[in-house]
Amino acid sequence: MKILSTTIALLAGSLLTAQATIMGPTQILQGGNSNPSTEIDLVEDAFPGLGDLTYLAKYDYDDAAFEGPYGNPQFTSTGFNASGEATVGWDLSGTSYQLKAIVVKTANTYLNVYTVGPDMGFLGFQVVVDAPDNKDSISHTTFLGMPGTPPPPPPPPPNGVPEGGTSVLMLGLSLIGLGVLRRRLRK
Repeated sequence: MKILSTTIALLAGSLLTAQATIMGPTQILQGGNSNPSTEIDLVEDAFPGLGDLTYLAKYDYDDAAFEGPYGNPQFTSTGFNASGEATVGWDLSGTSYQLKAIVVKTANTYLNVYTVGPDMGFLGFQVVVDAPDNKDSISHTTFLGMPGTPPPPPPPPPNGVPEGGTSVLMLGLSLIGLGVLRRRLRK
């Protein structure tokens, strides 16, 4: 299992850059035709720690279209290239679901499964996924998730505390001001 590190953009008032880690792919023996229900069963059996998964969307590469309860704009996908890779993305911040797994299917033998951590399940990412079993085409990509609460917005930056040099400068100017004031009051 390899770890993919992808640079992502988060929009929270300003553009920030962070690192996202997606685990996978893990190949799961499929053994025949699949649909979202059988894919959920296979992924839950292979990854029992993910919990009770819900079918969110499926992108069919032959039809170049989404189906399911969610689709575009919550999910994006490019067509696959000659190496059997496609770029997928998601933004579930306006929903009550978080992405937990991405399932990539090419034929009736294996599924490639990518798992998504809870800190990445809501915000928009772009991830390259591979066709299973070294194939050069992808039939469809299924997005599985579960109910969750979006993370709160980041806190505002703290008020700046002057650095030491600034404090010394302010103290010096204050002493000079007091000296000038003292001279004027003497006259």
